[in-house]
Amino acid sequence: MIDKMSNIRISDAFLAGVGLAVSLSLANCIFQSLKFEKIRQVIFCLKCGGKNALKNKFCWQCGQPLYPQPLTKCPKCKAQMSCSWNFCEICGASLRKKADIR
Repeated sequence: MIDKMSNIRISDAFLAGVGLAVSLSLANCIFQSLKFEKIRQVIFCLKCGGKNALKNKFCWQCGQPLYPQPLTKCPKCKAQMSCSWNFCEICGASLRKKADIR
């Protein structure tokens, strides 16, 4: 009687292990077929707080630029503005060297 009970327990444990292995294999196949991209590093949006991958240029939730353009100071009035501008919006002074303006 004891031998039969030990055989049942061992076989039940074996079947449970096989079932677990099959389930994990199936889950792994499903996960790989969906092609999830793991995000290792994130940048948070300053406007809405959304998590974004580093390769994103804009927030996926609100569209806010994640990497704003750097600022420069006007040589005449010292106002700060975008580096992409050619002239100061306050005093009209040139923000570029004469060789840079075309």
